[in-house]
Amino acid sequence: MKKLITFLFAAILFVGCKHTTEKVEVETEMNKVEILVKNSTDQIVSITATYGIDKPGQVWNINPGDSATIASNCSAAGRPLPTECSEFQAQLLPVGGSGNPSTGKFSLSYQLEPGNQLKCIDWNAYGSPMESTIYSLDTDWKYTLTWGSNPVNQTGWPIKNTVEIKDVTCKTVATPGVGTGFKCE
Repeated sequence: MKKLITFLFAAILFVGCKHTTEKVEVETEMNKVEILVKNSTDQIVSITATYGIDKPGQVWNINPGDSATIASNCSAAGRPLPTECSEFQAQLLPVGGSGNPSTGKFSLSYQLEPGNQLKCIDWNAYGSPMESTIYSLDTDWKYTLTWGSNPVNQTGWPIKNTVEIKDVTCKTVATPGVGTGFKCE
């Protein structure tokens, strides 16, 4: 009888302690926005995403003459739609590494919409220094953006686009009554 109780006790322990490992695959969300950025400047262009591929604060440093795809696969994560998805902030340096202003910038913001749509909600067409954002005679360089598709209110799933960033040295002249009152030629 003692042997039977010992055997049953051992069997209960064996079954209770039997450990199985289950393989769980975690699937990465597909990219919701992808922008191929071509750096046609002579300085590194740095772009930061509030949410990139599976992590916040992702940074891409794109060398002169190179291209890179900046992307975000953010999800609603239980938040009601529409909700912000990701913002890209680009930091630019002047031609030759020095100039006025000492840095340039532009930004793009995207949000998730109902029906599995993504929408560009803010394209900073007034980044600086661009032709439309020259505010003083001290400005001695500017940049231009050439988009594959106009990003303004672009929607889809996923959104894909291209942009080429170019810069040039220039001399600013006063243009009273026109735009900002200055033009960099």
